[in-house]
Amino acid sequence: MILLAGLPALVMGLAISSFGNPLSGLFAVGIGLCSLAVAGGEMDEWVRRSTASLPGDYFKLVLETLVWFAAVIAFLTIALKVRPAIRKSVPKLSDEHHCGRHMRLFQFDKSSWTAGGVTALIGGVLAFLLLRNAESGQVVGGLILAFMIAAFVGMLVAGSLFGEPHPRKGSDKIDRMVAPPRNPVPIMLAPAAVAIIGYLLTFVAFSDQNDLLASWHTGGVVGIARALPIHYASAGVIGCCLGVGWAQAVAGDSSAPDAAKKDEDNGDTAQEDKDERGEVAAT
Repeated sequence: MILLAGLPALVMGLAISSFGNPLSGLFAVGIGLCSLAVAGGEMDEWVRRSTASLPGDYFKLVLETLVWFAAVIAFLTIALKVRPAIRKSVPKLSDEHHCGRHMRLFQFDKSSWTAGGVTALIGGVLAFLLLRNAESGQVVGGLILAFMIAAFVGMLVAGSLFGEPHPRKGSDKIDRMVAPPRNPVPIMLAPAAVAIIGYLLTFVAFSDQNDLLASWHTGGVVGIARALPIHYASAGVIGCCLGVGWAQAVAGDSSAPDAAKKDEDNGDTAQEDKDERGEVAAT
C-alpha cells in the first residue's frame, strides 16, 4: 500500500527533475516522504515497541538506513537517465537550463569525496547539537537545517580546493575558480553516514534494555540516534538538496565555462544541451 501511495509522488518527482534542477525532484519526493515520516510517529514509539530487543534493534536500523539510501541513489540514477528524453518530448516546458544539469553520478573524484566528507562531519555535529529529543518537529527541522548548512559548506569547500585554476585579469597571479562538485552522491549519502554512526554508537554503548531506557529518558542517548532512518532519508536529504542548490546558485553551476569546455571536448555538453532543448532531427 505504501508503495502504491508513493507511486504518484515518484512520477511527479521524475517530471520535476526533468524540467528543473535534477535534484528538485528528489527534494519533492523528500517532502512527501517527510510527511509520511511525521505521520508514522516518533522514535519514542519505536523504542517502546522494541523494548524487549534493545539495544539489538539499533543494528536493524543500520540495515534499514542502507535500504532507504539505496532507494535515494536509485531515484537519482533514474531521474538523470530519463531527463533528456522527457525534456525532448516536452520542449515548451524545458527551454531553460538549470543549475546541476550536467551532473555526473558515480564519477567519483577528490572533489566529490571531500564535499561528502565535509557534509557528513558538519551535518553530524549540527545534528548532534540540534536533536535534543525525539519530537517530530525538532527531528525534521533539525535535520533539514543541519544538512542544508553542511551541504552548502561542503560544496564550497570542495569547489575552492579543487576548482579550475585560471589567471587573474590584469595580474600574473592565478586564482582558483570555485567549481562545485558535479557528483552529488557522496553528499546525499552523508545523512546515512551520520545515522549509521549514531545507531552503532548506541548499539555498542549499552549493555541491555534497562541501561538504554534509563539513558533514553535522561538524555543519555546521543541526538543523532533519536531519529529514524526515514527521517534521515527525507529531512536529511531535503537539507542536502537545499544546500547543494544554494551552493550552485552562489558559486555557479558545476557546468561553469571551464568544466563545460572539458565535457564539450568529449562530446558530452553539446549533446546534452541539444537534448535538453528538445532538438530532434524532424525539427
